[in-house]
Amino acid sequence: MFQSHRPLYLVVGLLAASLLLVACDDDPVSDDPEDPEPSVTASFIIDPNEPEIGDEVTLDARNSSAQNAGDLSFEWSLTAPSGSDASLADTGAEVTTFTADVEGDYDVALEVSANGASDSDNQSVTALETAGVVELSSSIDEDRTLNAETLYLVTSRIDINALLTVEPGTQIEFERDTYFQVNSDGALDASGTETDPIVFTSVQPGDTREPGFWNGLFFESSERIENTLDHVIVEYGGGEGLGFRNDVGANVTVARSGSDAHVAITNTTLRHSGEYGLRVYHSGELLDFSNNELTENEAAAASLFATSIHQIDGSSTYTGNTNDAVEVEDREVEAGAITWDVLDVPYQMSSNTEINGDTDLTIEPGAEFHFERGGQLTFNDESVARIEGTEEDPIVFTSVQPGDTREPGFWNGLFFQSTERPENILDHVVVEYGGGEGLGFRNDVGANVTVARSGSDAHVAITNTTLRHSGEYGLRVYHSGELLDFSNNELTENEAAAASLFATSIHQIDGSSTYTGNTNDAVEVEDREVEAGAITWDVLDVPYQMSSNTEINGDTDLTIEPGAEFHFERGGQLTFNDESVARIEGTEEDPIVFTSVQ
Repeated sequence: MFQSHRPLYLVVGLLAASLLLVACDDDPVSDDPEDPEPSVTASFIIDPNEPEIGDEVTLDARNSSAQNAGDLSFEWSLTAPSGSDASLADTGAEVTTFTADVEGDYDVALEVSANGASDSDNQSVTALETAGVVELSSSIDEDRTLNAETLYLVTSRIDINALLTVEPGTQIEFERDTYFQVNSDGALDASGTETDPIVFTSVQPGDTREPGFWNGLFFESSERIENTLDHVIVEYGGGEGLGFRNDVGANVTVARSGSDAHVAITNTTLRHSGEYGLRVYHSGELLDFSNNELTENEAAAASLFATSIHQIDGSSTYTGNTNDAVEVEDREVEAGAITWDVLDVPYQMSSNTEINGDTDLTIEPGAEFHFERGGQLTFNDESVARIEGTEEDPIVFTSVQPGDTREPGFWNGLFFQSTERPENILDHVVVEYGGGEGLGFRNDVGANVTVARSGSDAHVAITNTTLRHSGEYGLRVYHSGELLDFSNNELTENEAAAASLFATSIHQIDGSSTYTGNTNDAVEVEDREVEAGAITWDVLDVPYQMSSNTEINGDTDLTIEPGAEFHFERGGQLTFNDESVARIEGTEEDPIVFTSVQ
């Protein structure tokens, strides 16, 4: 039998070929320079692409691809807006998620890599407020807008350090003791409309709401022009003051001691405060204040300093509060030409308000000022007092006490201390229940109206005015004071005499005024040397009560009207010196009488 054998070299060759084929199957990458390089394309989609706050946002990178490369790896990063705690569920997954928790832009970056090749994709998605309830619990450090589609719940003090814009129709509810504080870098622009007002209120529902539940809106140190409340309702705030001197609660507080703040308030309702509807500190400024309603507040409509009286207006309403008044703390006022409007409630004045410098003050007819015990209104320097009422609408200065409880001398009065401006006038004015005490200088007495003081000059015209119920005198004029006009006045029911003045002023008061009905029915005259040219001493409806020695000197040409009476205190006398002239001519029916005060 014939048997053949394959050559050994053929078997070895077949084995080598097989090994080569296996090696080619395990590694598809060729060293051939003509083969393409690996490449990667990064791509992802965002769902939803218009998320609302609270939505889970999905980031899907399954559209990413590779050429001539192996498996892909993924690296995500997220930049969230200020105040957000959002984070990615898995930064290395093909598909990952995050939850939008505040309004604003969320920036997403993706890097895809494989076999040394990589690519990136960047997208941004904006989260909007939801139609549900959104909590405000942290400071506003970047510009932000609140809209009417969302109900906002404030759960803590919110510091506003950027521009916060509130759109018409938005409602913001506050939990107990919370508030907005607008700081130096911040601003609050809350501009509603008549049909869509903005509402700041307590979180309590309906009839359960209580005044003072939350603390209010506090413009602490912001002087930005954007600060605006227009067509706004602020209610149930004023729970407590905000922790500084002279602190009170209010729905809206402007400034604080040591800081300045500005805001315009128009067409706005401030109601149901635990204390005041509005509080303005002396360093605060109302850029505009018109057509507002301040009502149903547990204290007064407003509490402010005298420096802000001219910033509130008569087109607003201030009635329906526990104390129907605008309370005014004393302060020196130096403000140029200003007007104090007539309101539908009185101004309630505390302590001593001084009008200084070049202040030119006009008070509107019908305005009322109710003074607390010891209060007074003082005019100094070159200030001007244009206090002109009308017969139908007199300007009234009285005590804060109501009705029959009022007592003479409760407050101190009007004091023209050192202003010689010829424009100073009281016309159709009532000043009552003043004269509580003198104003702290020699020969001091109490009076409803005091003109000048020892060592200073002052001028004022007083016409058609009533000075009554003083604790001492209706009028006090010092020797350096001048009545530019004094006619058709009534000085009555004062606890001392109608008036106390020096002999230098006798010719400045007139017989058309009435001086009766006082505890001492007289005009009391202190001695002084008179040197005044041609003058007349009018006949009054009460006698002149003369003290000590009155000397008529120089070129004084004195006429005394028929019927005038002079009652001299013990040791008193009337002396004519130099070139003075005495024209003392009575009539048979109306003799001129010089007698004792007894």
